[in-house]
Order: sequence, then C-alpha cells, then structure tokens
Amino acid sequence: MLHIQPKRSWLIYLFLPIPFLFYWYTCLPSIGLGDSAMLVEQITGLKFSTQVNTHNFTILLGWLLHFLPFGDLAYRANLTSVLTGSLCICVFYLSLNLIHRSWVTALIASLFLMLSHAMWWTTSCKQEHASDAFFISVAIYLYCCLQRYNKIFYLYILFFVAGLGFFNHFALGCILGGASIALLWRLISKRERIWPILWRCALCFIIGLIPYFLILIHDVNQSHSISQTLAGASGGQFRQLFFKGGLWYGITNYLYLICFQFPSLYIIAIILGPYFFIKSWKINENTIGVIFTFIPVATFFIFLNIWDKFLMMIPSFVILCFWSSFVIDKIVRHPRVTSSRALKVLLTALAALCLGWNIYFYSHLSQWGENPKSIWFSQYNNGYYDNLYRSNEFLANPNKRNNHDIENLCHLILEKLPFNAEYWDDDSRLYYQLATYYQGQYHQRPDLNIEMINSWGFSSWGADKSSFVQRLDYAYKNDLDFFLATLQHPYNTFLQALPNKNDYIFQEFRLNDKWWIYKLVTQQERYSLEKTIWDRWDVLPSDKPFLMDLKLNNVLNFNEGDVLLQENMDSWGPYWKNNDQIFFSPSKQNAEIGFLLRFNTAFTGNLTLNITTSYDSGIIEILLNNKRISPEPVDLYTPNVYFKKLEIDHVSFESGNNILSIQVIGKNERSAAMKLGVDTLQITPNLTDK
Repeated sequence: MLHIQPKRSWLIYLFLPIPFLFYWYTCLPSIGLGDSAMLVEQITGLKFSTQVNTHNFTILLGWLLHFLPFGDLAYRANLTSVLTGSLCICVFYLSLNLIHRSWVTALIASLFLMLSHAMWWTTSCKQEHASDAFFISVAIYLYCCLQRYNKIFYLYILFFVAGLGFFNHFALGCILGGASIALLWRLISKRERIWPILWRCALCFIIGLIPYFLILIHDVNQSHSISQTLAGASGGQFRQLFFKGGLWYGITNYLYLICFQFPSLYIIAIILGPYFFIKSWKINENTIGVIFTFIPVATFFIFLNIWDKFLMMIPSFVILCFWSSFVIDKIVRHPRVTSSRALKVLLTALAALCLGWNIYFYSHLSQWGENPKSIWFSQYNNGYYDNLYRSNEFLANPNKRNNHDIENLCHLILEKLPFNAEYWDDDSRLYYQLATYYQGQYHQRPDLNIEMINSWGFSSWGADKSSFVQRLDYAYKNDLDFFLATLQHPYNTFLQALPNKNDYIFQEFRLNDKWWIYKLVTQQERYSLEKTIWDRWDVLPSDKPFLMDLKLNNVLNFNEGDVLLQENMDSWGPYWKNNDQIFFSPSKQNAEIGFLLRFNTAFTGNLTLNITTSYDSGIIEILLNNKRISPEPVDLYTPNVYFKKLEIDHVSFESGNNILSIQVIGKNERSAAMKLGVDTLQITPNLTDK
C-alpha cells in the first residue's frame, strides 16, 4: 500500500540530504540585497543585539561558517540560510512522518514547503528568516510528539524552545503564546498537579531565555539606559510602521501571499488543511497550541506594510503547510488510491506537475512582469530599478544560482567611478553592498565617499534632505564628481523641492551597455554645455532635409524640479536611433523642454518628431517661439511602449534663433503619468514655399 512505511526504517531518512543539496545548488553565489551586507557585518563582528531586527541565532551560526576556506564572505554567509532552511525542511519532514506514519505524506508536503516562494527565497539569498522557520518546525515537531506520546516532557522542551526563540527574533514569541495556551488548556482539561507543571515550564523557559537575557544585559551596559534598550528590543523606530495597514488590505494581501507560496492545485490542500487538522487531532491542548502559534504571527504582520512582509509571514506559511499535510494524508490513505495503481501513478504525476509548475512560475514572473498588460506588471516591472540590476528577477525567482547582477554592478561602480568621487544611494538599492560590504569588509575604493539618503525618516538612518542639498550644491559650484544611483524615489522628491534656483542636470554615466547611474552636470560643465548649444549650429541647412538625434546637450531649457535624462531603449526594440531617447518627467502640468534651432535665413518646412508612446505618457503640444504649431493636443498614451512619428507641415522658421518647445499639458485618464520620450527631430525644407 502507498502509505505503508518502508520495511527498512532507515529508508525514510534518504530524503534528508535533498533539501540541503537543493538549496545549496540554487543559493546566491555572492552578495545580495542590503540586508545581506548588514548581516555579513554582524556575522564577522559577532554583533549580538536585542534590537528588533536582529537574528542572533543566525549570526552565531554564520560566524561559525564564515571560517570556511572557500567562497567570499557573502557566499559563506549564504550557506547559513542554506543550512537553517534545510534543517527546517528536515525537521518538518520528520514531524509529518512521526504523526502520519506515512513517508509519502511527509515527502509531498515537505517538497511543497521546500519549493514555496518565501521559504525557498529566504534560504537561497542569505535572509535571516530561514532560522525563524527552523524554530517553528521544531515547535511543530514537539507538538507532534505531544500528540502521539502524550508525555509532558515535550511540553517542557517546547517552553525551552520558546525561550530560545527570543534569542533569534521577537516574532518567535508566537511559540511562547501557543505553548502558554496549550499549557493552560492542559491544566484545565486534565487532572494533573498544577504547580509542579507550572514551575517546570517556567524554569525551562527561563533557561532558554538565558542567551537573550545576557545580550539584554550587555546592551543595557553599552547604552547605559534600560528604557532605551527595552524600546529597541520592542520595536524601536520600527514601531511607527506597526499597525499602519488597513484591515481589508491586510487580509486580502495575506490571502494573495498564501496563493503566491502555493501557486498550483496544492492551494486546495492549504485551504482545507485547518479543517482536516482539527478533525484529526480533535480539540485538545496540542491543537489549540498550534493554532495560537499561528494566530499571533499571522495577525501582527497583516498590518505591517513593508516590501518583505512575505518573509515575516514564513512561520505562518510553515504552519499552513503542516495543516495541509492532513489533507494529503487523507488522499494517500483513501481506499481507492491504495488499491489502484493507476490512481497512484496519476497522483504522483499530478504532484510532480504541481511542483514543477512552482519552479516554472517563479522563473518566468519577471518576464511576465515586463509586459504592461500582465497582471504581474504592477509588482514585477523593474521600473524602480530600471537603470540598475534586475530587481524583479531577484525578488520573483528564488533560484539565485546564476544571479550575479548585484555583485557585477557593484564591481562596475567601484571600477568606473573617478578618484574621490561622491556617490549617493539609498538603503533599498546598493548603499550597504558598496559601503558596508565592499568598503567595510574588503576595503575596496576607500577614496570614494558613499552616502545614503534617509528615505525612512528614522534617526541615524542616513543623511537628511538638508545635508544632501548642501553636498549637491557644493559639488555643483566646485566642479566635483557627484553621482546618484537614481533620479526616482527618494531623490526625485528632494530634487523637486530644492530651495535654490540652479537648474541641476544629471546625465547618464554608463557602466556598461545595460546599466548606468547619474552624474551631476556641474556649474563649469553646465556652462560648457550651454556654450556648445549656442555655438554648435551657427548655420543649419535651410535648403535640404536634416535629422537631429536629440541628446541632453540639445536641451536649451526646462523647469526646475523636472527630471531629464538620456534613456537607453534597448529593451524596447530597434526603433530608436542609437537605441536611446531624451526622457522627460515633468514635476507639474504645462512643463516644457526647449531645443534651439539656428538658421541663416527664414524658410518654411515640414517638421517630424519621433516620439515614444507609452502607458505612462502625457498629452503634449508643440510650440515654436512660444506659438503653438501642433494643430491639436497629441495624446501619447498607449497600453504598451510604441514608436510614433509626429508630423507638422508648413512650419515657418525665422532667420536666427528658433526655440522649439514640447509642452506636457496633461494626461489621458488611463495613463499612469505625464512622461515624455523624444528621439529625433527632422526638418524638411519646402522649397516651393520660399
């Protein structure tokens, strides 16, 4: 029969190496996100802390592994998550095998947990939350032992694990919550001596809490303030993020995250799991304990609006997958399944297909997210990092085996920035990787001044707006090399609110053919650019057609606060001359950019502008010398990115200077913004009109 354990009991342990081999094969080969760089710093310095965002068990294990003689520090730290994530799956598998006595049930549910997005993602790229999942799986194993053997010894161990959980992360307080409710239920429902059980549970919890308590004493000694230390341990500045999300959004978002973890027919088992779990175990202290381990961690993080909420929710996903195993076991033990070889083959094929779909689904999400028509576009379009690495691929695909984007991008920045340059970033892109990891751990490019803007508003979390503006203005006036990672959030809001009247321009600073950052055009460079504009075309032909591939130095004027840059268009097709365009994002309606055209004689000609239409383009008008020449406003909105020729006939150009302006007067109600992309300008003189 399908559910019978193998005759040789040791065969059930053949699964145990699989999670480690799988996670090791798909783990990130080097540095990942900024949190990874901070964790490496904590690991190498063995920096334990009671601060709410610290995972001390991960730090301790990472410190032991960082002595390995291969790979860089980031890779060795990645193995910490590989190990803790693998241990989670192994303990989870042993729990299911213990309670169901079916290696098939244990195997299926464990594989689906192993391939769930959050579990796989946190294990492959050195995020601390794999250790949280490990602690939850240990708690589940102890509940399974309590359910099967009914020995109170396992409850004492559970309280020890609850105390030890605080050493790793405050979210593991959910284990204490579940264990306390289970203890209370047991004392009420069973005739046992209350006080011996209570003091033993309390003693085990206190013993488990000792490592955390020692760190608490150390932190108080360092800060000289009990209240400050306790404030940091209970949330610190992160408390301003607690309970900020709406209830309805939180619930729907959590349901979405659950479906995202199990994007196949297995979601049915997830939905039905709680019912079959309660039906199997009945209402007892163990059932109540597991439920109340789930409830705190699920409900608390529902109201937390942060990008990595799915990682915080991992403990709840582990419990949901545990409950789903009761549905799988019901199917596996069904008489029709056990008596039919065809059904066994069919269900095996279906399980394999669903597991394979997980891998395929996550590996293609970033591609689907690039399509504006896709339902995944809003979350996986990479617009936030368009000039840097493929963040959509990094976030969507847990398989990091061949992902070298962040590592390569950091190397390019460190290689190509000029001596003593100043580079500004924020905590969501590359600051920690460059400053904390490469400068701090490997002492690369100590000449660079790498700064971080404070985009969260937390104290001591980067430079504030006034500091940034001061450094920007100083670099502008003193002709210093000043670079920004992006012109999007948070810098766009800072640039648009500058108090002075300098028209700051940033040009693309190419790192390679697909990545770039932005370099400030200093006061001296701005003068040179403006002089080039006025001197470059003393005489433009008025008797034959000519084509201008527009560049930033062709722009004569634009409004303060607008975003102007040279944008690479390689990813949109071969339709833009030299694969780029001028990108203009106005700060307000009716903003415009102007181009200087000089002729030695007046004439009439036909004007052709090659312009980009897109899902975030605005409505424009064309002006020549402050007079509208476009017959009517031009709506550049299209659902996808396209290439459009805008033709205006019989335009009268004056002798001398002509200012051709493109004014963004609004947007289509379906458009996401009022942006403008312009590629080339062509003028064909109409000799018959002369």
